[in-house]
Amino acid sequence: MALWTMILRKMAKNKWLQLNLWFGLTLCVALFSSMPLYSQAVLQRTLLKELQSVQNRESVYPGFVRISTTVSAQTMDEKTKRRIGQADNFVKLIPERMGLDALSFYRQRFTQNLEIYGADASEQEIRAQNTTGAFKTLSDIEKRVRLVDGRMPADRTDGVFEALVTQKFLLAAKRDLGEVLIAQSPQDERIRFRVLPVGIIDTAPTADRFLPYIADEMSDGFLIPFEQFEREFTQGGKLTVSGLEWRYALNYERLSVDDVDKFIQADRDIRRYFRGRLGVDEVNIPATRTVAAFLGKQEKLDVMMLSLYSPVMLMLVFYLYMAANLIIERQKTEIAVLRSRGASRLQIMAAYTIESLMLGIGALAAGPFLGIAFTKVLGASNGFLSFVQRSALEVALSSSVYKVAVCAVAGAILLILIPAFLATRVSIVGHKQQRRRARPHVVLAQGRLGLGPRRHRRLSA
Repeated sequence: MALWTMILRKMAKNKWLQLNLWFGLTLCVALFSSMPLYSQAVLQRTLLKELQSVQNRESVYPGFVRISTTVSAQTMDEKTKRRIGQADNFVKLIPERMGLDALSFYRQRFTQNLEIYGADASEQEIRAQNTTGAFKTLSDIEKRVRLVDGRMPADRTDGVFEALVTQKFLLAAKRDLGEVLIAQSPQDERIRFRVLPVGIIDTAPTADRFLPYIADEMSDGFLIPFEQFEREFTQGGKLTVSGLEWRYALNYERLSVDDVDKFIQADRDIRRYFRGRLGVDEVNIPATRTVAAFLGKQEKLDVMMLSLYSPVMLMLVFYLYMAANLIIERQKTEIAVLRSRGASRLQIMAAYTIESLMLGIGALAAGPFLGIAFTKVLGASNGFLSFVQRSALEVALSSSVYKVAVCAVAGAILLILIPAFLATRVSIVGHKQQRRRARPHVVLAQGRLGLGPRRHRRLSA
């Protein structure tokens, strides 16, 4: 308790100098904090601008993720079913792996191609017909397609598949809505399905602005409900599933510079997982090349910021040392008295360390927020005392900022403890001898200034 009382009295006795020292520490924390804040804010803005350019350059949403794979198995055995289920579970975790939110998602399934002809077609027409198509499915069909004519398909139990088709496919089959078609395997005539087209679909551009379903991409086939496809083909095995596809639209605006490594690693994990697992795979993540270009840029920008900040930091180091030295000069007599009364150098240094830590904690409380203000001013400036009307940098405190701030405070405390450490080496006798040696110089200076004896005695005292 006595130690705390002594520290508080010492600080109150030199309150203005202590306030100046705290101001210097706060400014030191603010400057060091603004370095990672500014570099992260600039890189974050640049990263978003580069990702937005992907949409202009490649006409694709920057957060687009497409994974497709063939299924090489000839039959839907238990191993193939299990691997398809595992692939679905893996894909569900992609947004979490990349650290982004999913704005939209859908799955597609395809069977092998079948020969298509009318149920009432003659033998000659069947031989002349050259139309092929497959069963396919899409998750959330009713939300993603635009119904041009007819109705949505129903899940029937009489062996007839109701399906949606495109106008192009219906014309190729030479039939109209409501006319039954036969879908037959070219390898085995016994594998045959009766399909009833009940609706004509087209692309619905307003259904999903992030991930629209383009009907013309897979126009040669029958689109049936997802649950029916899974029951009849994926699990039922009535026909071999030949292809799988997953598509995501991720919120790329939430991608931070700190998560670039995580994004790149997730891309590698996806490609590694699907390579040869089910068949021939294709992974399309257009943003990967842009994101990968940012690896290492933060370190280069930090080096540049350090070189620009160096002159100011040197001035700040000089200011802190001079302020601490001035405080110690006023307290050298007290330090010498404490040493003469048996206080060890370690105890005296502990008192000054506690005093510096109190100032450092106060600087840590205010410095990072002052650093945010510095960063916003830097972001709005175009040169020396030149400000422009650009959008403000998005600045947020993070753990890395506080790590830099703590390191800055620790270094500053070591710097201001140097005068105190040097002062503890002098005893009371040595301190008085130093004062006596300094007194003739004071008298000589007073004589040159023409000061009278009374003034001389007052200054000497």
